[in-house]
Amino acid sequence: MDTDMKGFERLASSMLLQAMADLRSGFKSRRSAWEWMDGQEGDHLSFAQCCRLLGRDPEQVRGLMIRRLYRDSVAVALDVRMPLPQLALPLQPSPPLL
Repeated sequence: MDTDMKGFERLASSMLLQAMADLRSGFKSRRSAWEWMDGQEGDHLSFAQCCRLLGRDPEQVRGLMIRRLYRDSVAVALDVRMPLPQLALPLQPSPPLL
């Protein structure tokens, strides 16, 4: 049973990392990633289920991904080198939207 859970955790982690990569890529992939992140929780292997399987709050992970995407897009506009996101880092609360 432990091995099965580790496999699901690896799959969930891979899905979150792929969503982040898709958010950075072309329009079709970006749209697909947003739809998955915004999908219904009851869907099989939903964004929320992947986050919870990894012990993370879906809203916090979503906020982290959006902030990282914004930071990276600003870095590209300024031609600044930024490291790839590390989803394993401790999550911080999302700042309020203006």
